[in-house]
Amino acid sequence: MIMISLPSSVHLPTNPYETALQVASGLSNLSQL
Repeated sequence: MIMISLPSSVHLPTNPYETALQVASGLSNLSQL
């Protein structure tokens, strides 16, 4: 089961740094496929 979903698209944190972490984690998950 592979879940490809960006949490930032569902839940937008008010912190830009946290948004960057969400995007970074999403990219790392994509690179591990």
